[in-house]
Amino acid sequence: MLQIMNEFFTKVPGLLTVVILTSTPVHSSVVPAQPDSFPRMAAGSPLQGMSVASSISSELAPGKSRTTATEFTGLHPMAAAFVKAYISQNRAFLEGVLDKNQSALKTIEQILAAHGLPVELKYLAIVESKMARKAVSPMGAAGPWQLMPVTARSLGLRVKGGVDERLDLRKSTEAAATMLKRSHKEFGDWLLVIAAFNAGSGRMASVLRTQGGGNFWAVEKGLPKETRQHVRKYIATHYCLEGGGGVTTGLLPPQPPMFVLKPADTDTLDIVGKYHSSVVARMLDMDPRLFDVLNPGFDTRVGAEGFRLILPKERMQAFLSNRSKILEESVRYLLDPGTFEMDRAATEIRLPPVRLD
Repeated sequence: MLQIMNEFFTKVPGLLTVVILTSTPVHSSVVPAQPDSFPRMAAGSPLQGMSVASSISSELAPGKSRTTATEFTGLHPMAAAFVKAYISQNRAFLEGVLDKNQSALKTIEQILAAHGLPVELKYLAIVESKMARKAVSPMGAAGPWQLMPVTARSLGLRVKGGVDERLDLRKSTEAAATMLKRSHKEFGDWLLVIAAFNAGSGRMASVLRTQGGGNFWAVEKGLPKETRQHVRKYIATHYCLEGGGGVTTGLLPPQPPMFVLKPADTDTLDIVGKYHSSVVARMLDMDPRLFDVLNPGFDTRVGAEGFRLILPKERMQAFLSNRSKILEESVRYLLDPGTFEMDRAATEIRLPPVRLD
């Protein structure tokens, strides 16, 4: 399976090669989308999936120009009939959900962006719960992300004694973002991630082993019908509310530019403390994807045990000059992400001044 990675680097003699994938900004330019009504679909054949995170925040401000047109470019042929029928039957409903949940969806966007995830994954919450924050399924899943009790507790949410943090938009979105990020690291394909969110990562991994690996379209025959439809509903919702597809629905990104950063152009520093990658990147005016490339696993490894930070030289000087403030802001964010003021620049593609070779 051909996979396009969000970001990667390869050491070659004398060089640290950094590849940053850029994508065209995707803005919500359609108005809002009757409850579930979807056609029956046959099992599909494989087509290339993809796994590139978008770091562009959609603009959801009321009064924005709107269109009811949908561009079906890049739609997998085995999803086409379902997606077109679903949009035809549910457009008014989906657009109504979008209109009524502007503020909540913006909050979800900010949290997803802070985790380095494509903000378009907000549409998964619409598929899961139609943005009904107190929704509870017959199986016991609850909240906007429809998390099961055991899953929620494993992600640090309290579900006990009359308290159910799955119903809290911010806390449940933080939990869902953690789950999505872990899943993407495991499966590397956004449609597999969405399928795993519905079927469970264990089942998804089992299906991949049984089917011999591949992208979603290659292995979907091993998944329950509910999961196959779940993925198609996500694709349809994205196409409806974005006016087309995106990186999480299987569209390939433009050819990425390659930035060559020599080891001599970087500095290292051993740090200890509760720093957070999104805060560091924001305050250093640094592309968060480049930060993640240079410092893989930063948010899970940094802390009391220490971490060897790698930054371009000019960014390291900025870090040293603002170290205390960066740590303070990181701690504030970790204590309550909802109070953290996201700098819009942090969600825009912004490349550091690395020299092209």
